[in-house]
Amino acid sequence: MESSSTIAASDIKQMVKMFRAIANESRLKILLLLIEVGSKHVSEIAEELDLSVSNVSHHMSKLDDLGFVRRERHGKEVYYYLKDACIIDIIERAIRHVNSE
Repeated sequence: MESSSTIAASDIKQMVKMFRAIANESRLKILLLLIEVGSKHVSEIAEELDLSVSNVSHHMSKLDDLGFVRRERHGKEVYYYLKDACIIDIIERAIRHVNSE
């Protein structure tokens, strides 16, 4: 593992953005849902998590900007999928960590 002194400042800033995104309860729930089911469109995510469609769209935009998800249009619906296997690993490790305490 690299020491913090050898990690570029820009990489540290990007990691902070990543962890902030995951630290948001709604975004974490969205990511957990996508890990479980594979893909969903915004209205399905909103319904399952009891969030507004506009709120889910806002969160999906942030997750997309960070490269966590990808989207595909199927007719009128936009489906979201997890794009980054690394984020799945981080979340699964966090789950194991929480469950081991």
